[in-house]
Amino acid sequence: MRTTIALKISMAVSGAVFIAFVLLHMYGNLQAFGGHDAFNEYAEHLRTFGQPMLPYTGLLWAIRIGLVIALVVHVVAAVMLWRRARAARTVPYVMKKRTGATFASGLMRWGGATILLFLVWHLLNFTIGKVNVTDDFEEHLRRMDRAVVVAQRLGAPYIRVFSFFLTGDQRPEDHRDEVVRRMAALAVRAAAGGVVLLHENEKEIFGDVPARVHDLVTAVDSPALRLAWDAANYVQCGVVPFPDAYRLLRPFTDYIQIKDAVLATGEVVPAGDGDGRLRETVRALADDGYEGFVSMEPHLASAHHLGGFSGPDDFARATKAFLAILDSERVSYR
Repeated sequence: MRTTIALKISMAVSGAVFIAFVLLHMYGNLQAFGGHDAFNEYAEHLRTFGQPMLPYTGLLWAIRIGLVIALVVHVVAAVMLWRRARAARTVPYVMKKRTGATFASGLMRWGGATILLFLVWHLLNFTIGKVNVTDDFEEHLRRMDRAVVVAQRLGAPYIRVFSFFLTGDQRPEDHRDEVVRRMAALAVRAAAGGVVLLHENEKEIFGDVPARVHDLVTAVDSPALRLAWDAANYVQCGVVPFPDAYRLLRPFTDYIQIKDAVLATGEVVPAGDGDGRLRETVRALADDGYEGFVSMEPHLASAHHLGGFSGPDDFARATKAFLAILDSERVSYR
C-alpha cells in the first residue's frame, strides 16, 4: 500500500465490504417480519453454518475478524491519503473552486467518523451492554419509562428485569443498599404505569441465589415487584432450588421459566433431565393452585457466557419434555 492508487483501491474494496455487510445485515433483520420462527432459524443458521468443518459460531467470528481488518485498512488508507494530500501542497490555495466535487463528497470524512462512533455505540449497547450497578441510573430510569409505555400499548402486565450486573471484583454485600434503592425506584415507576416487574434470578447479578432474591423482594416490599422462577439459573449458581428455595420464594413468585441444568457441569438440559427438580416443582405448584404463566426458555445450545439459544428442533424437544412432566403429574394446562 505504498502508491496512492493502491491506497484508493484499498479504500474502495474495504468500503465495498462494509456495503455488503450492511445489505446482509439488513436482510437478516428483515427476517423479523417473517415471525419469530423465521428469525430464530436464521440466527441459529448463522451460528451453525459450516459445521462440523467450522466450529459453532465460526462464521460469525470470521465475519467479525474480516470487518475489523476492513475497518483498519479503510482508516489507515484514508489517513495516509489525507496526509499525502496535505504534504503535496504546503501553501494553501488563494481561491478554491469546486469543479467536480460536491457538498456531500466534502463531508465524507466526517460522515465516516460519525458512522465509526455509531458502530462503537451500537456494539456497546447491543453486544456488550449489561447494566452494571454503578452505571448511570438516570438513563436507566428513562429506559424504564419507555418500557412502561410499550407495555401499556401492548397490554402486557409484566416487565421482566434483572437486579443489576456485578463484575468479579464487586461483592454483592457491598452494593446491596444501592441495588435495593434502584429496584425500589423502578418499582415506583412500574406501579405508576400499572405494570408489574418480574425479577428473574440470573448469574452474575445481585439476585442470583435464593437468599439475595428474598432479601431484595422483601426489602423493596412493593406489589409492583414480583419474581420469575428460573430453576436452571439457580442450579448454575450452585443451588438445588427445591424444596428450600421454593418454600422461601413461592409467596412472591408469579411466573415460571422452564429450563433445567446439571449441577456438576452447569449444562442446560431438557426439563426433568437436570437437578432443577422441575417435576417436584410442578407438583408443588399444582398443589398450591398456581394458575399463572410458564414460559419455555430451554437454551439447549450455547450462545455466549450469559445465555443460550434453541433452534426449532431443540425448542420442540424441550417443550415435549416439559409437557410429558405435566401429563405424568396430571396437571391441566392450556
